[in-house]
Amino acid sequence: METRRISVALLKTSDGKVALTWSDPWGAFVLPMTKRSAGPPPETAEQAAVRAMAEVLQLPVRVVPGQFGREMRTLQLSGRDGEIHDYQFTVVPVEIHPDFKWCDITHRSVIFATTAHIQTLDVQPVSPSVKLIIDECMNG
Repeated sequence: METRRISVALLKTSDGKVALTWSDPWGAFVLPMTKRSAGPPPETAEQAAVRAMAEVLQLPVRVVPGQFGREMRTLQLSGRDGEIHDYQFTVVPVEIHPDFKWCDITHRSVIFATTAHIQTLDVQPVSPSVKLIIDECMNG
């Protein structure tokens, strides 16, 4: 079974909300995430997470200084093809680059939800992988 290496961008606000975006292919809200480019040169987990969030916000993004990605692995049923896949998620804390914090992101393709809303599935529809990642990385 092939391992699918996915980088996940985790942007948290000071009041504990996380950024979610809509995914047409998944038909659900998701944390910004992407497969890592094989290159050459191969993309790091951090580079891919920054790219995923920058694509959503259309703003420069960086890894939060002093923080590192957290890896987790799971076998999960894919809603797209109905098969079980081996997913290796690297969840990377990101932030809007300080030089662009003045930009208004309320019109961007992102919503902010508390982890409690996500965990109780109060915000719908949310991809099952989002709850799994939140459970593991924010409460584990």
